[in-house]
Amino acid sequence: MKYVYSIVRFVPDAFRGEFVNVAIIAGSEATGEWIVRRVDNVQHARRIGGSVPITPVWSYLDGVENLIDQLGEDQLTEESLELNREWLRRESTRLRNLVQVTTPSAVLADSLEDAVNHMFEVFVVDPEKRTRKTRRAAVSALRSAFEATLSEPRDHLFERVSALVGRQQSTIDFAVANGSLAQLAHGWSFQTQDPASTVQQIKAWSWTMRDLREHGGVVRTPGDNREYAVSSDVPIRVVYVAPDTDEARRSLDEALEVFSNLEVTAVTTDEAYLVARDARDALETGHS
Repeated sequence: MKYVYSIVRFVPDAFRGEFVNVAIIAGSEATGEWIVRRVDNVQHARRIGGSVPITPVWSYLDGVENLIDQLGEDQLTEESLELNREWLRRESTRLRNLVQVTTPSAVLADSLEDAVNHMFEVFVVDPEKRTRKTRRAAVSALRSAFEATLSEPRDHLFERVSALVGRQQSTIDFAVANGSLAQLAHGWSFQTQDPASTVQQIKAWSWTMRDLREHGGVVRTPGDNREYAVSSDVPIRVVYVAPDTDEARRSLDEALEVFSNLEVTAVTTDEAYLVARDARDALETGHS
């Protein structure tokens, strides 16, 4: 699949042309998925920058990651729904000082994670070189599991559906249905730079899921806008990227308690096949 990417540079002295690559922004215009990977160790950047602070670069990247998070939760304003190659090109033209973004280029990869990690290895010097996996890895694991397990995934599997309850609207990664809704499934990651923020997002998501079950609502599929009523006992499943730090493990413990209170089954990406198997069984028995 084709993805676009740009390199984010810290330029402490534009006159001398000195810079250091500190991050990669990559995305897909086909799926609307975007990701940022930045260096974990800033010692190299600080050596180049000297007395010039790198803080504005981190602030910019925080803003981009916030836009991506909002995109995933359908919270962007109409004028902000421009995360595509043209948006990246405008950023490369607009940013010409301490923070610079290169003109977007194309790269072929099996997944967005593979694309950003490959370009990171090519262009960015990071003494720690710790590869994080965003929730996109969980979404990919779910997709692969569904496609390998469901007999007719094109007929029963719907991606990035809208959950509607009252005036609330939230995006759910997958819905499995055949006349009636059989399962909802969503992906999360605990290898983000701010696991505590992930927990807060999960709590907000869980309130919408609880309202769906307790007060009723519908799930609307993209494109054809088919609607499926959400029953109080509809199975909700979560697949997550396992944590790799103590801080993230503590966040996972908190999130698992949230899932348990909502009666949501949560498994790691290695166990995504269990979610797909449950969906297949629900289709065969006719969940209602």
